[in-house]
Amino acid sequence: MTSIGNKAFSGCTSLISVTISDSVTTIGSYAFYNCTKISSLELGDGITSIGSGAFSGCAGIKGDLVIPDSVTSIGSTAFENCTGIDGTLTLSSNLTIIPTYAFQNCRNITGELVIPDKVTTIDDYSFRNCMKITSIVFGESVQTVGSYMFAYSNSRYTNKAIKEITFKGTKVPNGYFLSYINTSLEKVYVLAESYSDFVNAFASYVNNGKI
Repeated sequence: MTSIGNKAFSGCTSLISVTISDSVTTIGSYAFYNCTKISSLELGDGITSIGSGAFSGCAGIKGDLVIPDSVTSIGSTAFENCTGIDGTLTLSSNLTIIPTYAFQNCRNITGELVIPDKVTTIDDYSFRNCMKITSIVFGESVQTVGSYMFAYSNSRYTNKAIKEITFKGTKVPNGYFLSYINTSLEKVYVLAESYSDFVNAFASYVNNGKI
């Protein structure tokens, strides 16, 4: 088997464990949509594409979520409403875009979120309501960040968990995303050569020496 088709197991509420073999390269849209009792998910190292809504609503998945480095694209809502994931999220180093709603409502993902260096665009609502992420590292190539990337709907859109942000790139990303996390920020780290650019861009959001 090299692919799992669209809606292949959608709504199969008896599934409790899913292991995708290394021979599988493509997981279709909504392939495991609303398989609510899956508690264990292992993604094979041969996967290159995960379709829209592929694991949306799989609220029973526990532990860490690791998206292997073979993955080059994920669709919108791919892991939306996976509320049971209670460990860290590791993204593929070969992603270039994190699409809208990709991890929306994954409210128990914890710890540091590292955006890989090849990612150029993070769309709106991609991590909306992920209110246990405490720090973010933006990779070297990030150019655009959706304004509502980290918005939290139950607190007037402001995510109050994020304490620290690191920018690895030299260019200030487009977007007003800081306006939805600035009340919780304690530290923002930028490269020395880009210090002035970041201060000028974010001065109205980050104060008291946080940059």
